[in-house]
Amino acid sequence: MAGRLDGKIALVTGGSRGIGRAIAVRLAADGCAVVAFSYHSDGDSARSAAAAIEAAGAVAVPVQARLEDEDGAGALFTALDAELRGRTGDVGFDILVNNAGSAAPATLASADPATFDQLVAVNARAPYFITQAAAGRLRDGGRVINISSVYSTRPLAQAPVYSMTKAAVDVLTQTSAAELGERGITVNAVAPGWTATDANAAARADAGLVAGVARDTVAGRIAEPADVAGVVSLFAAPEAAWLTGQYVIANGRYRYS
Repeated sequence: MAGRLDGKIALVTGGSRGIGRAIAVRLAADGCAVVAFSYHSDGDSARSAAAAIEAAGAVAVPVQARLEDEDGAGALFTALDAELRGRTGDVGFDILVNNAGSAAPATLASADPATFDQLVAVNARAPYFITQAAAGRLRDGGRVINISSVYSTRPLAQAPVYSMTKAAVDVLTQTSAAELGERGITVNAVAPGWTATDANAAARADAGLVAGVARDTVAGRIAEPADVAGVVSLFAAPEAAWLTGQYVIANGRYRYS
């Protein structure tokens, strides 16, 4: 049976691990014909993600990219254009998920210029220029989904730089939604809370922290990457054409008692 994204082509940045991998696999399961994803340097994770995408029914196109580099976005699209042109005869695609991010520790007291610049480059500059480059390649009626964070609107004192960069993603969502809307391209932001990924494995070793998150969450657990991927899938669907410029918190942390 054809999926609701039957025949679509998607690009997921940072798609080899964690939330990005879950999104890439979900888009494949929803019917995408091709799911391209960027990865930084872990070839084993990229190969594993590609196999999972193919098992879900799509052609996987892994593209190595260093998004912290000044021309990271340009290099990504140079490689992706060649891959898509060879496979489909065209560089056009339908869905962009700006997921790649960095969460290097940096407090007001400890942040140094190099760490600050690295966080800004990956979390803010890269999505901006990837969206800029994608705009001319996205087909009318396409989708852009930016992965933000709950900390963009409720900044974490222990992570001011990270929180700042995710707030920038929210602004990008609003401005690009306005600019691309006349072509029927929607742009939305999904803001996960605590989600079980490799990046926070050390923090999740704290049983008290895990218990506290579970206690404050309706489902009584920390989110899995697939939970966030499900929300992204909703925004990618044809039925979501009337939703744009939205910021949706996907953390399940609402208790009414």
